[in-house]
Amino acid sequence: MTTIKKHRDNNSLAPNLLALVNIAKNNPPLLERINYDIDQTEQAHYLSHKVSEYLALVNVSNNSQYESKLWRDRAYTLLYKRMNNIRVCGQYVFHNNKKKYKQYVSEYYREYNTSNRKPKTV
Repeated sequence: MTTIKKHRDNNSLAPNLLALVNIAKNNPPLLERINYDIDQTEQAHYLSHKVSEYLALVNVSNNSQYESKLWRDRAYTLLYKRMNNIRVCGQYVFHNNKKKYKQYVSEYYREYNTSNRKPKTV
């Protein structure tokens, strides 16, 4: 006789329902003795197909969310690298102009550098 897995995850639901359907189809005299409604096997068969369809849809949507996250991360990385290049070039070009130079230096680094700067000794 077939054993039904004791997993409680969604992936094992459809195969377990199909196993119940096979048990019911292979043993109708035994089920009739306990007054089992045979129509429930058809329902279980229908539900197993529906569950497998819904699980497939969920897996596809999860993969598409993963792909969209990958594309978002790639776009962010590309933008970050380009902005960093512009910032470095601006610092180089405007090293003599303090007002413009400050626009190309991160505020965090400006504050960090001023707070950690050692006082000049005379």
